Amino acid sequence: MDFVASFVLIAPELQLTVAALVFLLIAAWAGDKAARGLTAAAAAVLFVAGLSLIPALHTGVDGPDTLAFGGLLKVDSFALFAKALIYLAGIACLLVAPQFFDSEAAGVERGMRAEYPVLVLFAIVGMSIMVSANDFMALYLGLELNSLAAYVLASILRRDTRSAEAGLKYFVLGALAS
Repeated sequence: MDFVASFVLIAPELQLTVAALVFLLIAAWAGDKAARGLTAAAAAVLFVAGLSLIPALHTGVDGPDTLAFGGLLKVDSFALFAKALIYLAGIACLLVAPQFFDSEAAGVERGMRAEYPVLVLFAIVGMSIMVSANDFMALYLGLELNSLAAYVLASILRRDTRSAEAGLKYFVLGALAS
């Protein structure tokens, strides 16, 4: 299988990665005032990426045509179904987040953070790579991409001591496990 066919197989991940990078630039320039718009756009991108999975899920894919990049990734029916579930969970997280950031549970640091939807998208890309992994190196890359985003998500409330403690503990335990 050539590289063009491999890129077609991982089109949802490419779409999410490009969107996350664009949203990262927007978050850096616009700041937290663009957080709600970025959250809605990230949910829309996840929805469109999920829609792109439907034709392959409907027909069911299996066999040698599902291997991408020399066998590093396998995009079969199981991986597509798991990706659809991951995208739905990501949309749910993005829809619930604004209420959390505006509630008393967020502590003294109120308001949606612009980095949140970007980190969620990067974590979802890591999970998608892990689900499609057919090789330990691909699994490790997906795990690291997911973990790095999750470290920051665990400590996203900078002024909350519990959040900072959770992020630090998660980072130290992740470093010890590697």
